[in-house]
Amino acid sequence: MMMKKKEILQSLLKLVIIVFAATVLGKIFTGLGFPETNIVVMYLLAVLLVARFTSGYQYGILSAVVSLLCYNYFFTEPYHTLAVNDPGYLITFSIMLTTSILTSALTTKEKLLTKEANERGKESQILYMLSSKLSDASDIEAVLKIAAESISHLLQINVGCIYIGRQSAPIYIQQSGKEQIHRGLPDVEEIRKKYTDLRTEYLEEEDTYGYPVNGREHLLAVVKIDKTVNAEQLQEKKKLLHSIIENVSMAMERIEVTVERVRDRENMERERERANLLRAISHDLRTPLSGIMGTSEMLMDMTDKEDRRQELLQGIYQDADWLKSLVENILSLTRLQDGKIVI
Repeated sequence: MMMKKKEILQSLLKLVIIVFAATVLGKIFTGLGFPETNIVVMYLLAVLLVARFTSGYQYGILSAVVSLLCYNYFFTEPYHTLAVNDPGYLITFSIMLTTSILTSALTTKEKLLTKEANERGKESQILYMLSSKLSDASDIEAVLKIAAESISHLLQINVGCIYIGRQSAPIYIQQSGKEQIHRGLPDVEEIRKKYTDLRTEYLEEEDTYGYPVNGREHLLAVVKIDKTVNAEQLQEKKKLLHSIIENVSMAMERIEVTVERVRDRENMERERERANLLRAISHDLRTPLSGIMGTSEMLMDMTDKEDRRQELLQGIYQDADWLKSLVENILSLTRLQDGKIVI
């Protein structure tokens, strides 16, 4: 509020100085015998300068009115009054006021468009630099550091980022000035409960504004902005802040998907190694088992049926046969997992 009052006073002071300077120059032109048109042009220039060095249409329009009154008061008869003897001056005044207001409006509009274009250019540059940094980030912690630094730089305030996704342990990083620190984690489940399916843009807490960073399927993180931030500034940077959060969300999802793929690949590799080991053991067991079965069968043929050793040989043969069936089943299982058997 104080900043706004200060800006208004500065704009009014600029208006007074510029119109006063135009009036002084007009007096000098009159003393030198210059025609009145030069004085009118001088006031038009004053209106343009006011529109250029102040913000908002109101100062340009006010300067046009003040310039008209000054011209009437100092340079038209009767002098030093606002009365008009010559009706022709009324047309001059109307044209002067209309021209001043139009030129002021056009100048102010051009200045606003230029300012808007510059701001968009800065925002695009910030987003480009952010995207470039995020694309190089290899883990969640790096993304949190980039996010905290970018938002802190944008708002000139302390910012904290808490990761509560599914692919790694929760992390809390805070940007305090130029320093980044690891903070102790609050109750993660409580945070998840508060921010999941949040229906408002942000959650106002005791000391911070909390912005959720949502993925396609779940809550990824929370950005906590210190409550000492200027509310108007926060509103002005709203679009850019949302763009940063969106970029951070995409970077986190990319890393989570990458981590998940690596884990899946590792699991597949482990399964493949396990299957290869089972296959190798099965092949190594099948050969001696076939030999045991063949030898026991041969010994049974060579032994009398009534011999007590016949029962022992049959037991050896049956156990070896059972083990061979088990080995065959293991081999079938590994082929089924590899997709070589269609049931």
